[in-house]
Amino acid sequence: MAEAAKAETKTFIEALSPINLVEAQKHNTAFITEGNELTMKTARDLWESQADLFRIQAEQATKGLVPVKTGASPAAAIAEYCDQQHERTAQMVAHMRKTNDLVLDYGWKVLGIYNQAFKQAAQNSQPLSRNAKA
Repeated sequence: MAEAAKAETKTFIEALSPINLVEAQKHNTAFITEGNELTMKTARDLWESQADLFRIQAEQATKGLVPVKTGASPAAAIAEYCDQQHERTAQMVAHMRKTNDLVLDYGWKVLGIYNQAFKQAAQNSQPLSRNAKA
């Protein structure tokens, strides 16, 4: 039992050696950098998407403020308004889908980064031994 404790201590000390710690920090830095780059790209894409939505909404709001032409049929005006509303709704739904896809893709990529980091850590680490106590 004393030999098992010595072996565990030796393995633990080897794991904490400066060379291993430097390697671990290199891997951690790469992991964090990749995650930050992905986050910034996704944030930029979301910002651009929201700016496009704002632009589209502003354009459509100005269309809606145009007064009905004098002498025009009220039924034609209502039909045009309904067509505009249908177009706005379709654009809004398309935008929501695009945003959903962007965020979903980001989530899967982040999960992939974590998974890769765990795989790499598992390859570089030694299994922990447990003392058998009865």
